[in-house]
Amino acid sequence: MGERIAIGLIILGVSLCEIIDMALLWGSRLMGKQAAVRKKTAQGDRWKLR
Repeated sequence: MGERIAIGLIILGVSLCEIIDMALLWGSRLMGKQAAVRKKTAQGDRWKLR
């Protein structure tokens, strides 16, 4: 049982790190997209849909 719990914790830790990395990546992308949308509002809705 101890080994199973340890393995589970390791998997949980790795997946949490991956989830946090993905969230940061998506967050930075979304921020970049919002900045691009603000810059390119003159072009219309094409940028907002992307």
